[in-house]
Amino acid sequence: MKPDIRLAGACGLYCGGCAIYLAYSKNDEERRKRIAENISKSVGKKISPEQIVCDGCHGEDDLCWSNDCKLRVCCFGKRHSFCFECREYPCTQLLEFGKQDERYQKAVSDLAEMKKIGIEKWLEKQAS
Repeated sequence: MKPDIRLAGACGLYCGGCAIYLAYSKNDEERRKRIAENISKSVGKKISPEQIVCDGCHGEDDLCWSNDCKLRVCCFGKRHSFCFECREYPCTQLLEFGKQDERYQKAVSDLAEMKKIGIEKWLEKQAS
């Protein structure tokens, strides 16, 4: 079976491992409720379980949790699928993203691997 391109984030994150994506794709209402409560506490505003929706970075815009993500908007706005396709790669914005935490740092390094081995092989590695 061909890997699902929707699960490869423009920035190098693997959407298939994301709690929001998993809760939504598995229609796990209890998990969506817990995620909504946690996000509500961290952002200081009410998030409902119905708002916990994501079909992956390359899914439909209205089904993408981070459809306003700066990296996604930039990448797709330049008609690329992944940051590594840009002539400015790696840009300052991407490198700053990578400094936020270990998961984002891994995503930035995963972009280089995506470029080297191809998206399908990278997705196969992530899913295993």
